[in-house]
Amino acid sequence: MARDKFKKLKAEKNSMIPLHSANEFSWRRGGVRPEMKPQKNFYTEKELKLALKNVGEFNAKMITNYLTLSARTPYDKNKGYLNALNCQSVFPSDPNISFPWWSPQQQSLPTAGKIEIWLTDLQEHQNLTVEMRLTGFSYNSTSAFEVRSSLGGLYGYFPIAVNSKIDLFFPDIELDGSTQALVTIEVNDMDGSWVFFDAKINIVQ
Repeated sequence: MARDKFKKLKAEKNSMIPLHSANEFSWRRGGVRPEMKPQKNFYTEKELKLALKNVGEFNAKMITNYLTLSARTPYDKNKGYLNALNCQSVFPSDPNISFPWWSPQQQSLPTAGKIEIWLTDLQEHQNLTVEMRLTGFSYNSTSAFEVRSSLGGLYGYFPIAVNSKIDLFFPDIELDGSTQALVTIEVNDMDGSWVFFDAKINIVQ
C-alpha cells in the first residue's frame, strides 16, 4: 500500500517527499519558518467569572471585551496600542511578534526584548483583566517573564513555557488624574528566545 501511495506522488530517484503536514511550515520573506500559533485559549466569560470568584472572591456581573492587541491589530486610536522593543520579526498574518535568540554569552541586542501594552481612555476605579498568550524556550531554568504595570509597579514573575498564558486582574484601578495605563512584559535570565501572540483586555463590573 505504501508503495502504491508513493507511485501516486510520481516519486522518482531524486524526488523529495515531505513527511510532515503541509501546514507545519509556511513561506515568508526571509525564508521558511515553523508556523506558530497559541495553544491556549482566552477565557470565556463564564470561565473568567469563575476564575475571579475563586482567586479574588470577586463576583463579576458583567464582562466587556475592551480591546485585543496583536501584530494584526496593534493599534486602536480610542483604546490602546502595542509597542515591541528589540523584536526580530513581526508577522501580522499569524499573528505573532518574535524575539531573537539571546543569552549572556551571545547578546544579540541590549535586552532580550520587551512588549508594552498601552491602555487609553480608562476611567478611575475600573476593574480590568489582562490575558497574554506567549511561547518561549530557555536553557536557563530560572528564566521568567517579568510583568510590570503603571498600576502597581512589579506585578510578578511567571515561568517561561512553550504554551504560556498569563492572566492578570487589576481591581479598582487608580489613575491619579490620567486616563491611561501601561503593562509591560519582558524576560529575565534568558538563554533562548520567546514569542508574543496577543493580549486581551476586559472591563469587569
